[in-house]
Amino acid sequence: MQAVQPQPVQPLANLLSIKAKTFLVIDASVSIPQPMFEALSRRAIALTVNGQHNAFQLVSSTLQQHPTINSLHLFTRSHDGEIRLGKHVLDARTTEQHSWDLQEWFSFANHHLSFKRPKIHIHMNSPVNSPVSLTETADLAPSMINPAVIDMLSQLTGAEVIVLETLQ
Repeated sequence: MQAVQPQPVQPLANLLSIKAKTFLVIDASVSIPQPMFEALSRRAIALTVNGQHNAFQLVSSTLQQHPTINSLHLFTRSHDGEIRLGKHVLDARTTEQHSWDLQEWFSFANHHLSFKRPKIHIHMNSPVNSPVSLTETADLAPSMINPAVIDMLSQLTGAEVIVLETLQ
């Protein structure tokens, strides 16, 4: 299966006319299967993040400029229970550090008009395609995200958080 690596997003000012409902945020170290990228990228904004910018602030500013977005897909690798976007990490220690940005993620959205709760889909690269149980309390496998981090992300953003392992 061929993987695609999206290019960095166009300047946000050029995208204001797009009525996107989906925002794809891709860690630069992650590749996405071509069919998945094509299916998700229709009427979506895609952003590849690396260590040059604060990924959490980029997400905040993009969501602010595109209030119709109600679905955020984070393509990431997880190590030791964390969410990694570029050089920025969201884990049990850094959640408070990023809390202001996370609280802004859907604060500008029009989702309250449609009565739909926004969704955050976290796609982790792994060799299997199976949902991660959010209720597991056993030791975390290296690719699993700490359930406490998922819970905090949901509380701060007001979004439903869905974690999936994605074929590489």
